[in-house]
Amino acid sequence: MIAATSPDRRLVLGASLTLAAAVAVVGRTILTPASSSASADPSATDHTSRIVLTRENAALYVNLLWPIGLANRMRANDNSPINGRMRFAFASVGGWTLGAAPNGGFDFNHHAIVELTAAQDARAARVARATYRPCCDNSTFFQDCNHGSALLGLLALGAAQGLSERDLYREALAFNAHWFPEQYRLTAVFFKGTTGRDWAQLDPRVVLGAKFSSASGWRANVAGEGGTRGSRPAPSGPGCSA
Repeated sequence: MIAATSPDRRLVLGASLTLAAAVAVVGRTILTPASSSASADPSATDHTSRIVLTRENAALYVNLLWPIGLANRMRANDNSPINGRMRFAFASVGGWTLGAAPNGGFDFNHHAIVELTAAQDARAARVARATYRPCCDNSTFFQDCNHGSALLGLLALGAAQGLSERDLYREALAFNAHWFPEQYRLTAVFFKGTTGRDWAQLDPRVVLGAKFSSASGWRANVAGEGGTRGSRPAPSGPGCSA
């Protein structure tokens, strides 16, 4: 079984940060902070509230983290695969239509939303280059879709808050598993059947690698085997939608 969240989760997404991202990228406030400090509320005013990821709020976190990953200034993004003449054509930028600019490509790597030291920047980038998602064949660092941008935003947040690489991989897998629940349910079944290990025993670095988490890798190495062992047929693969 894939756990909803770990009790020692340390990532924080407070109202000050989400509002900063909204103002920087959109040019106006799109979030309404709530008076409650409950950590399940992504717009809670308590800046120390921890993220509690659930099935119900997972999709909302895609949209909250997307502009952070897309627009936050990172040294590593100077060498991003999307930082070129095709920058305005990817789903991650073309799909971001809430900004003052006509295309999210104008905001890419442009705003100081999450402050990162050189070491933190490099840490987030290392994990981003080694993690994948089952909707695309590119790494998180190649943020060509909204999920890629959102996960890069998550890694930047985690690195800025002092999370180690091990912690960043753990957080990335938790979010991926909630954003693509059917795919990772079958991934869990696959590993249980082939290694005997439960979900909590798996190494997030292995699960998030291209072999098991990229679109082609998941289809080739998980879908057939996992689909035959699971209670439902393997899904054809997720899409990217806002």
